[in-house]
Amino acid sequence: MLAVTTPSYIYDNHIKPYLADTGYMYSWYDMEKYTPEDYRYYSKGELEKQLLEIGMEIKRIEEFSPFFGIFKIENIG
Repeated sequence: MLAVTTPSYIYDNHIKPYLADTGYMYSWYDMEKYTPEDYRYYSKGELEKQLLEIGMEIKRIEEFSPFFGIFKIENIG
């Protein structure tokens, strides 16, 4: 899936060299199976709710990634 959803220069230089080509395609089922429930969210609203529960909030969104929820947390205090 990464090969068709990631810009080719990033995939070819930073991802592909570390993958074994088994022909297996990682699926939504795999993501659910291997991601602990405490780390799952399915929408921006759900993520915002989880963050509010621990006293955090989203300040800026640069990009949403379908399938994988990747975000960066900065300490600005």
